Amino acid sequence: MFEVTLQANPEQVETLDFTMAAPVEIPDSSDDLMSDAEREANDARVQRGTAIRTAFETGFWNEEQSNTLADELGLPQDRVWAVLKNARGNSPEIAKFLQQQTPIHGEYALKLLESLRPKDPQDTMIPTLEDHLNGSAAFRDQIEDDELFVKYVQCPRVHFEMIGPYRAFFQAEIAEADRAIYAQYPQALVDRLAEEIEVLSDQDRYQGMATPVGAFQLKHVDRVSRNICFVAIARSIGIPARLEPLNARPQYWYAGQWNDANFEADASAAVSKASTG
Repeated sequence: MFEVTLQANPEQVETLDFTMAAPVEIPDSSDDLMSDAEREANDARVQRGTAIRTAFETGFWNEEQSNTLADELGLPQDRVWAVLKNARGNSPEIAKFLQQQTPIHGEYALKLLESLRPKDPQDTMIPTLEDHLNGSAAFRDQIEDDELFVKYVQCPRVHFEMIGPYRAFFQAEIAEADRAIYAQYPQALVDRLAEEIEVLSDQDRYQGMATPVGAFQLKHVDRVSRNICFVAIARSIGIPARLEPLNARPQYWYAGQWNDANFEADASAAVSKASTG
């Protein structure tokens, strides 16, 4: 046993006086200046870089192309252009996704893209988008609030993790009987992950690095990766879930409100560690 004493105004134990002096200015030397030849070479490099960038940007979809696509698919021009403009060099891939999936899923293909962070369309490819669009389609009619469905079931993005496909994996991994239990009592999914996944607190890398699939398979991850995994699984089986915007607490939607996912194992581990000093 040990005792911890908290003080609102702890005493100063020691002070240290020191004097700061700015470094001595070193005047420019003529030897440091560019020669005319060096300046010309640098200008040429800048021009080549500009030409390369301009050539690359010619492959970006423009607003006229976007409006034509929107009209063909029966989608609002301004919303399609907002997505394609953000996609920049990946705009041909995003346009192809809309062309392929809008006839099947209607406006939900566009809604999925709109649910992402602005930079996500720049590096998210069709197989990932299809996994989330197809994997969430069965739950559209089960959730009456369309905004709740789009933001907290269909959306691939949970936090700041790398986006990848995971719905087909979790839908194959979680048995039908278990899905039915979790739909009626989402805390049961929380309890399962609390038991199966060990939270490591001494990692030397940033929190949330593991993908949802990786966290589920490894069973030993940081707390944020575990929480992201929970949200991903919940969304994959039709349970609206999120990391609460202010404190990033994992939550699920149940009985018309957000409920904290209570990972009791976290609290038990903290108490055990404190009691042993």
